[in-house]
Amino acid sequence: MSKIGRRINLSAIIASLFAASCTAIEGNGPNGNSLAISFTPRTESRAAVSTANDMSEGFRAWGWYGTDQITNNVFDGVTVSQSGNVWTYTGGTQYWLPGYTYNFHALYPSTLPDENVTITADGTITVKSFDCSGTGTNAVDLMTASRLAMNGTAAEQVAFTFFHELAWVKFTVKSENAVATINSFKVYGVKYKGTLSKNDQGSTWDQTTICSTDDTPFVGETFEFNTTNGWEKDMLGDMLLIPDSDLTNAHVEIAYHYQGETTDRTYVVDLNTSTTSQWEAGKSYNYTLTIKGGTLSITVNVVDWTTQETSVSWGDEDKNQ
Repeated sequence: MSKIGRRINLSAIIASLFAASCTAIEGNGPNGNSLAISFTPRTESRAAVSTANDMSEGFRAWGWYGTDQITNNVFDGVTVSQSGNVWTYTGGTQYWLPGYTYNFHALYPSTLPDENVTITADGTITVKSFDCSGTGTNAVDLMTASRLAMNGTAAEQVAFTFFHELAWVKFTVKSENAVATINSFKVYGVKYKGTLSKNDQGSTWDQTTICSTDDTPFVGETFEFNTTNGWEKDMLGDMLLIPDSDLTNAHVEIAYHYQGETTDRTYVVDLNTSTTSQWEAGKSYNYTLTIKGGTLSITVNVVDWTTQETSVSWGDEDKNQ
């Protein structure tokens, strides 16, 4: 997948971060007329969903400067948050030093525990024990950004372009105008906790925890389809999950019965198929399970987080147990 597909702009979420100037904020810095360092998102493309509250938590920023070796710390995880219509950072204003080169890194959300986050001068980002078990309004996006080799003499705003480190997954169940009741729905065999390591070579996830059929946080509620609810149910809401290159052991289990039946029809659906065998960071996977004529058909729509790409489907797989 191209990097453009994974790239999001935060201006639609926090358009009032700073004025649309290309220079830093003026201020009385150590050199008299030095300009203050400030942060702003790029304005290249629209933003994608982050959390239910968008970026209300703000993000954290790190920065280093130097000449041959860029190892002098200027920001050490400062929180950049909104105050009225302006976003500011904690710890006091820092100013550009002419003649120096600066590297900056950022991490969203700002609410991650300090002991779980490490960002070093060489640009290695580590987030330990990130938990993806929240769904719907409790789902939390994880994004990273870097801006390298900035010229302290030019004193531009630090324009961050954030990248999603998670995959966005949704499960919708539909009934073809038949009254049916879902008694059980769960997703298991997927990674929901792990440690992110990112450097200039890319992102990797280690020490991952995989939920089992008997111990999974991804469990839907009982639901009856009828004329008043449009024959459709979003079972879990947004799921922002660790990318996975092998979905062999990833499944959905659903149990339902039609009106007048006393025994559930139970299906186990494989999420690993010839068309969708992995979940990539920055892509969205929208699964639709349709109850129709005594069988269950499955469709998955695979899109970039911001731009639809393609749709694939497989269906009428009668896996009644």
